[in-house]
Amino acid sequence: MNQILDKFLIIDNEIVKLKIPKRLNHLSSPSKLSCFSFDLPLSVCQNRCLYFKKGICYSKNNNLHESYPSRKKLLKRNLKLAKSNQFVKILTEQIRFKKQRLFRFFSKGDFVNFENLKDIVKICENLPSVNFWIPTSRDDLLIEYFEKQNLKIPTNCIIKLSCPIPLSDMPKFLKDFCKKYNISYSCTSLNKKIVNCPSSLGKNNSQCLDCEKCFSKDFNPVYLIHNPISISNSKKLVAKRINDLK
Repeated sequence: MNQILDKFLIIDNEIVKLKIPKRLNHLSSPSKLSCFSFDLPLSVCQNRCLYFKKGICYSKNNNLHESYPSRKKLLKRNLKLAKSNQFVKILTEQIRFKKQRLFRFFSKGDFVNFENLKDIVKICENLPSVNFWIPTSRDDLLIEYFEKQNLKIPTNCIIKLSCPIPLSDMPKFLKDFCKKYNISYSCTSLNKKIVNCPSSLGKNNSQCLDCEKCFSKDFNPVYLIHNPISISNSKKLVAKRINDLK
């Protein structure tokens, strides 16, 4: 547990020697993907997310895995790191050490704040040979980043904006925003005919396998709501919408 990994990292043309204990690993291995991810607790996104409030959030309803003490400790540790000035340095090193060409941010969680968004973009810049898939619901942070501050992202930074409304098409003003800044977006549905994510349809035992569409800026996925609790609550939401129209 106290073994030290000695690695060299180049940041801003400076060679930095990092020493990171193995016990402070911050990466997760999502069951569907053959790549690592960096996750955060739902506390960073639940207060502004309709998926959470309507009981449709997959992470919220996947209690078996998320209730493990080791998982809770990891997420708490990650949140502390994300708020620290060591986040870019440490996470860059840990991703580099894995030597993989794909990486996902937020199989659970979201950007903590605007500074966290900028830090993650910096990590993408540090690792140009890695493609990063970054799903987020934080349209407010993206508008601040692209429109108000006129900042850019590297080509390996694949941000996918999640539709803020469950079981709905992306609002036009957000579609226009995504198109303007070359950002893809995702939606959810109960209708299998419009779903274009094979994994969420249950194909290949619900595994992504060789599919890497979510790492492409040209792909706007429509995911099927597939967790039993999420499906039940989604149907209640649809019924309420129909009833409200009467």
